Amino acid sequence: MRASLRNFVFLLTVILLPTLAGCGGTVRSEGSVALLDDAGTPHSFAGATATLFRLNSAVVTPGQTPTPIGTGTVEEDGTSVTVKARSSAIGDTRFYLIEIRCPANVPDDACVVNTPLHAVLSGAQFRASNWQATVLTETAYQTAAYAVAVNYVATQIRQALDNAAAALLAAPAPGTAADYADLLAWSPAD
Repeated sequence: MRASLRNFVFLLTVILLPTLAGCGGTVRSEGSVALLDDAGTPHSFAGATATLFRLNSAVVTPGQTPTPIGTGTVEEDGTSVTVKARSSAIGDTRFYLIEIRCPANVPDDACVVNTPLHAVLSGAQFRASNWQATVLTETAYQTAAYAVAVNYVATQIRQALDNAAAALLAAPAPGTAADYADLLAWSPAD
């Protein structure tokens, strides 16, 4: 009887405890959101939700309901964002989408942007933090959406993002082209 109890406790510890603990903890990514109006004044995203999704066809296909794998909120300063996800849900070479959305129909809400703003990140970029969601990351996301919808492989999606960055940003040095990492670091104040 005592051996059976010990075996039960052992199985409980080996099987159930890692599941309850989240299998590796949580990864926290810090970034920012910046969108300027016509006069160059930043829009406030204070109180907006930031949702993390795997970048797949469910995210880019109308009528599909993607499954969130992480969430966060834009701070009261209107720009700082912290998104948390289970560490086991983030693979360094996979692509993820952060969607920043103002709350709908909230009286006296400082967040006034009606459409969501997106940024595509690799798992490594998500873990490293220091990303920024801007109108240019939204444009690159819209450009890469086709590649995602038709199930291109990660290298082709990366190429679509790099091509968008090269078209949107000036070359960082003669003989080179901007890439998506440059676009994630770009600030509208520059």
